[in-house]
Amino acid sequence: MVCDCSCLKPISRQETEPWFQYNFGNGYLDKDDTVVVTLVRYADFDQINNYLQEVASGQNHNVPQGIFWQIYLEPESGRINKLLDTP
Repeated sequence: MVCDCSCLKPISRQETEPWFQYNFGNGYLDKDDTVVVTLVRYADFDQINNYLQEVASGQNHNVPQGIFWQIYLEPESGRINKLLDTP
C-alpha cells in the first residue's frame, strides 16, 4: 500500500508474494517520482528468526540466505516497473 506521508491517505495498493524482512531497507523518491526501495528478503521466517537469536547469544552457527532486492514502484498506479534480485 502506498500512502501520502503528510495525511496517510492511500494512493494505491498492490499485492505481492509474502517475504520476511526485519526493518533493514531503504527507500526514496527519485527524480521521475518513482519510489525506489532497497532491501534484503528472506524466504524462511524460522531461519532468520533463529539467526537473530544466535546473534543475541553471540553464537552464530546458521546464516540464512538473504536476497538483495531493488523495487521500482510508480506510486500513483502501484505498478512495479522493475524488480532486481541478486542472491
